[in-house]
Amino acid sequence: MTKGHCVRQLREDEIPMTDGMQRVYRSCVGSLLYIVKHSRPDLCNTVRELSKVNRLGKLENFISMLHCCSFLFATKDLGVQMERKTGDWKWNLYGFSDSDWGNDLDNRKSITGIAVFVNGNLIHWGSRGQKTVSLASAHAEYVAVSDLCRELLYIKYLMCFLNVNPVLPIVIYCDNAGAIFLSKNQESRLSKHLDIKSHFIRQHVEDGQIKILFVKSEENVADGFTKSGSKEDYKRNFRYLRNVCHDNGLS
Repeated sequence: MTKGHCVRQLREDEIPMTDGMQRVYRSCVGSLLYIVKHSRPDLCNTVRELSKVNRLGKLENFISMLHCCSFLFATKDLGVQMERKTGDWKWNLYGFSDSDWGNDLDNRKSITGIAVFVNGNLIHWGSRGQKTVSLASAHAEYVAVSDLCRELLYIKYLMCFLNVNPVLPIVIYCDNAGAIFLSKNQESRLSKHLDIKSHFIRQHVEDGQIKILFVKSEENVADGFTKSGSKEDYKRNFRYLRNVCHDNGLS
Protein backbone atom coordinates (compact mmCIF):
# COMPACT_ATOMS: atom_id res chain seq x y z
CA MET A 1 0.00 0.00 0.00
CA THR A 2 1.38 3.37 -0.93
CA LYS A 3 1.35 6.42 1.28
CA GLY A 4 -0.83 8.25 -1.20
CA HIS A 5 -3.63 5.75 -0.71
CA CYS A 6 -3.39 5.90 3.08
CA VAL A 7 -3.96 9.65 3.30
CA ARG A 8 -6.51 9.88 0.51
CA GLN A 9 -9.39 12.21 1.37
CA LEU A 10 -12.97 11.26 0.65
CA ARG A 11 -15.10 13.45 -1.56
CA GLU A 12 -18.28 15.03 -0.23
CA ASP A 13 -20.47 12.58 -2.16
CA GLU A 14 -18.66 9.52 -0.76
CA ILE A 15 -19.95 7.73 2.34
CA PRO A 16 -17.10 6.74 4.69
CA MET A 17 -16.89 3.43 6.53
CA THR A 18 -17.52 3.40 10.26
CA ASP A 19 -14.68 2.36 12.56
CA GLY A 20 -16.30 -1.06 13.01
CA MET A 21 -16.69 -1.55 9.27
CA GLN A 22 -13.06 -0.55 8.74
CA ARG A 23 -11.87 -3.18 11.23
CA VAL A 24 -13.95 -5.87 9.54
CA TYR A 25 -12.69 -4.68 6.14
CA ARG A 26 -9.03 -4.97 7.13
CA SER A 27 -9.54 -8.41 8.63
CA CYS A 28 -11.36 -9.73 5.55
CA VAL A 29 -8.85 -8.28 3.11
CA GLY A 30 -6.01 -9.88 5.10
CA SER A 31 -7.76 -13.24 4.86
CA LEU A 32 -8.33 -12.74 1.13
CA LEU A 33 -4.64 -11.96 0.61
CA TYR A 34 -3.74 -15.26 2.30
CA ILE A 35 -6.18 -17.20 0.11
CA VAL A 36 -4.97 -15.52 -3.09
CA LYS A 37 -1.37 -16.35 -2.24
CA HIS A 38 -2.03 -20.07 -1.81
CA SER A 39 -4.92 -21.24 -3.98
CA ARG A 40 -7.01 -18.57 -5.74
CA PRO A 41 -5.00 -16.63 -8.32
CA ASP A 42 -8.23 -15.58 -10.05
CA LEU A 43 -8.83 -13.07 -7.24
CA CYS A 44 -5.41 -11.40 -7.55
CA ASN A 45 -6.51 -8.23 -9.29
CA THR A 46 -9.62 -7.76 -7.15
CA VAL A 47 -7.84 -8.24 -3.83
CA ARG A 48 -4.99 -5.99 -4.96
CA GLU A 49 -7.51 -3.20 -5.48
CA LEU A 50 -9.19 -3.87 -2.13
CA SER A 51 -5.88 -3.87 -0.27
CA LYS A 52 -5.15 -0.29 -1.39
CA VAL A 53 -7.66 1.03 1.16
CA ASN A 54 -6.16 0.59 4.64
CA ARG A 55 -7.98 3.58 6.14
CA LEU A 56 -10.37 6.33 5.11
CA GLY A 57 -12.25 3.73 3.10
CA LYS A 58 -15.69 4.36 1.70
CA LEU A 59 -18.86 2.31 1.79
CA GLU A 60 -18.35 1.32 -1.85
CA ASN A 61 -15.09 -0.41 -0.91
CA PHE A 62 -16.85 -2.35 1.84
CA ILE A 63 -19.57 -3.51 -0.57
CA SER A 64 -16.93 -4.60 -3.09
CA MET A 65 -15.22 -6.63 -0.37
CA LEU A 66 -18.54 -8.33 0.47
CA HIS A 67 -19.08 -9.18 -3.21
CA CYS A 68 -15.61 -10.73 -3.36
CA CYS A 69 -16.27 -12.81 -0.24
CA SER A 70 -19.64 -13.89 -1.63
CA PHE A 71 -18.01 -15.04 -4.89
CA LEU A 72 -15.30 -16.87 -2.96
CA PHE A 73 -17.88 -18.70 -0.85
CA ALA A 74 -19.86 -19.68 -3.96
CA THR A 75 -16.69 -21.08 -5.59
CA LYS A 76 -14.98 -22.42 -2.46
CA ASP A 77 -14.25 -25.79 -4.10
CA LEU A 78 -12.08 -24.24 -6.83
CA GLY A 79 -8.32 -24.33 -6.60
CA VAL A 80 -5.06 -24.81 -8.47
CA GLN A 81 -4.53 -28.46 -9.26
CA MET A 82 -1.15 -30.00 -10.03
CA GLU A 83 -1.06 -32.73 -12.66
CA ARG A 84 1.59 -35.42 -12.42
CA LYS A 85 3.60 -36.18 -15.54
CA THR A 86 4.46 -39.74 -16.52
CA GLY A 87 7.03 -41.21 -18.84
CA ASP A 88 10.16 -39.47 -20.16
CA TRP A 89 9.80 -35.71 -19.75
CA LYS A 90 11.85 -32.62 -19.00
CA TRP A 91 11.35 -29.62 -16.71
CA ASN A 92 9.79 -26.88 -18.86
CA LEU A 93 9.72 -23.54 -17.05
CA TYR A 94 7.87 -20.68 -18.75
CA GLY A 95 5.74 -17.65 -17.93
CA PHE A 96 3.18 -15.15 -19.16
CA SER A 97 3.33 -11.39 -18.58
CA ASP A 98 0.78 -8.66 -19.18
CA SER A 99 0.10 -5.08 -18.14
CA ASP A 100 -2.85 -2.73 -18.14
CA TRP A 101 -1.49 0.67 -19.14
CA GLY A 102 -2.41 3.51 -16.76
CA ASN A 103 -5.20 1.47 -15.15
CA ASP A 104 -4.74 2.93 -11.66
CA LEU A 105 -6.92 6.04 -11.79
CA ASP A 106 -5.41 7.45 -8.57
CA ASN A 107 -1.86 7.83 -9.93
CA ARG A 108 -2.09 6.56 -13.54
CA LYS A 109 0.44 3.83 -12.92
CA SER A 110 0.11 0.57 -14.82
CA ILE A 111 -0.72 -2.87 -13.44
CA THR A 112 1.60 -5.86 -13.93
CA GLY A 113 0.31 -9.42 -14.07
CA ILE A 114 2.54 -12.50 -14.18
CA ALA A 115 1.97 -16.26 -14.25
CA VAL A 116 4.70 -18.91 -14.01
CA PHE A 117 4.23 -22.53 -15.10
CA VAL A 118 6.31 -25.70 -14.76
CA ASN A 119 5.25 -28.48 -17.11
CA GLY A 120 1.81 -26.94 -17.48
CA ASN A 121 1.25 -26.48 -13.74
CA LEU A 122 0.81 -22.98 -12.34
CA ILE A 123 3.30 -22.48 -9.50
CA HIS A 124 3.54 -18.68 -9.11
CA TRP A 125 1.33 -15.70 -9.89
CA GLY A 126 1.01 -12.03 -9.06
CA SER A 127 -0.80 -8.77 -9.67
CA ARG A 128 0.94 -5.59 -8.60
CA GLY A 129 1.12 -1.90 -9.41
CA GLN A 130 4.21 -0.65 -11.21
CA LYS A 131 6.43 1.80 -9.35
CA THR A 132 6.76 4.30 -12.18
CA VAL A 133 4.35 5.94 -14.61
CA SER A 134 4.72 4.56 -18.13
CA LEU A 135 4.54 6.90 -21.12
CA ALA A 136 3.29 4.22 -23.51
CA SER A 137 1.77 0.75 -23.45
CA ALA A 138 5.01 -0.77 -24.77
CA HIS A 139 6.84 0.75 -21.80
CA ALA A 140 4.35 -0.79 -19.35
CA GLU A 141 4.57 -4.18 -21.08
CA TYR A 142 8.36 -4.07 -21.06
CA VAL A 143 8.40 -3.40 -17.31
CA ALA A 144 6.04 -6.36 -16.85
CA VAL A 145 8.35 -8.60 -18.90
CA SER A 146 11.29 -7.42 -16.81
CA ASP A 147 9.47 -8.26 -13.56
CA LEU A 148 8.60 -11.72 -14.86
CA CYS A 149 12.20 -12.30 -15.99
CA ARG A 150 13.46 -11.68 -12.46
CA GLU A 151 10.91 -14.11 -11.04
CA LEU A 152 11.81 -16.80 -13.58
CA LEU A 153 15.52 -16.46 -12.92
CA TYR A 154 14.95 -16.81 -9.18
CA ILE A 155 12.87 -19.96 -9.72
CA LYS A 156 15.50 -21.30 -12.12
CA TYR A 157 18.27 -20.86 -9.52
CA LEU A 158 16.06 -22.49 -6.90
CA MET A 159 15.42 -25.47 -9.19
CA CYS A 160 19.15 -25.82 -9.92
CA PHE A 161 19.84 -25.77 -6.16
CA LEU A 162 17.47 -28.73 -5.89
CA ASN A 163 19.34 -30.49 -8.73
CA VAL A 164 16.46 -29.91 -11.14
CA ASN A 165 17.64 -28.29 -14.36
CA PRO A 166 14.96 -26.52 -16.42
CA VAL A 167 15.05 -26.53 -20.20
CA LEU A 168 16.78 -23.46 -21.66
CA PRO A 169 15.93 -20.98 -22.92
CA ILE A 170 13.12 -20.14 -20.53
CA VAL A 171 10.20 -18.79 -22.57
CA ILE A 172 8.30 -15.63 -21.71
CA TYR A 173 5.01 -15.07 -23.53
CA CYS A 174 4.04 -11.46 -24.13
CA ASP A 175 1.19 -9.95 -26.17
CA ASN A 176 2.97 -6.69 -27.05
CA ALA A 177 5.24 -6.54 -30.09
CA GLY A 178 6.85 -3.29 -28.89
CA ALA A 179 8.09 -4.91 -25.67
CA ILE A 180 9.55 -7.83 -27.63
CA PHE A 181 11.22 -5.33 -29.97
CA LEU A 182 12.89 -3.56 -27.03
CA SER A 183 14.04 -6.83 -25.44
CA LYS A 184 16.12 -7.62 -28.54
CA ASN A 185 18.36 -4.58 -27.93
CA GLN A 186 16.63 -2.55 -30.61
CA GLU A 187 16.93 1.19 -30.00
CA SER A 188 14.05 3.61 -30.31
CA ARG A 189 13.08 7.00 -28.95
CA LEU A 190 10.92 5.28 -26.35
CA SER A 191 13.87 3.37 -24.92
CA LYS A 192 15.40 6.62 -23.65
CA HIS A 193 12.57 6.90 -21.14
CA LEU A 194 12.90 3.37 -19.81
CA ASP A 195 14.46 2.79 -16.43
CA ILE A 196 17.92 1.22 -16.71
CA LYS A 197 17.02 -1.69 -14.42
CA SER A 198 14.50 -2.93 -16.99
CA HIS A 199 17.22 -3.37 -19.61
CA PHE A 200 18.94 -6.21 -17.77
CA ILE A 201 16.61 -8.60 -19.60
CA ARG A 202 18.50 -7.94 -22.83
CA GLN A 203 21.64 -9.56 -21.47
CA HIS A 204 19.74 -12.73 -20.60
CA VAL A 205 18.15 -12.83 -24.05
CA GLU A 206 21.59 -12.52 -25.65
CA ASP A 207 22.99 -15.25 -23.37
CA GLY A 208 20.24 -17.65 -24.40
CA GLN A 209 18.76 -17.87 -20.90
CA ILE A 210 15.49 -16.15 -21.82
CA LYS A 211 13.42 -16.21 -25.00
CA ILE A 212 10.42 -13.92 -25.52
CA LEU A 213 7.62 -15.02 -27.81
CA PHE A 214 4.45 -13.27 -28.93
CA VAL A 215 1.10 -14.61 -27.78
CA LYS A 216 -2.38 -13.36 -28.63
CA SER A 217 -4.10 -11.35 -25.91
CA GLU A 218 -6.96 -13.83 -25.69
CA GLU A 219 -4.41 -16.60 -25.04
CA ASN A 220 -2.38 -14.67 -22.48
CA VAL A 221 -3.04 -16.26 -19.09
CA ALA A 222 -1.72 -13.20 -17.23
CA ASP A 223 -4.44 -10.99 -18.72
CA GLY A 224 -6.80 -11.88 -15.88
CA PHE A 225 -4.32 -10.53 -13.32
CA THR A 226 -4.48 -6.97 -14.64
CA LYS A 227 -8.16 -6.28 -15.30
CA SER A 228 -11.69 -7.53 -14.81
CA GLY A 229 -13.49 -9.23 -17.66
CA SER A 230 -16.62 -11.07 -18.71
CA LYS A 231 -17.63 -14.57 -17.65
CA GLU A 232 -16.11 -15.93 -20.87
CA ASP A 233 -12.84 -14.10 -20.12
CA TYR A 234 -12.80 -15.60 -16.64
CA LYS A 235 -13.23 -19.15 -17.95
CA ARG A 236 -10.51 -18.62 -20.55
CA ASN A 237 -7.94 -16.92 -18.29
CA PHE A 238 -8.38 -19.27 -15.35
CA ARG A 239 -8.92 -22.56 -17.16
CA TYR A 240 -6.28 -24.19 -14.93
CA LEU A 241 -8.60 -23.87 -11.90
CA ARG A 242 -10.31 -27.13 -10.96
CA ASN A 243 -12.99 -28.31 -8.57
CA VAL A 244 -10.41 -29.73 -6.20
CA CYS A 245 -12.87 -31.37 -3.78
CA HIS A 246 -14.68 -33.15 -6.59
CA ASP A 247 -11.51 -34.22 -8.40
CA ASN A 248 -10.04 -35.66 -5.21
CA GLY A 249 -13.23 -37.51 -4.30
CA LEU A 250 -13.79 -35.35 -1.23
CA SER A 251 -17.10 -33.78 -2.16
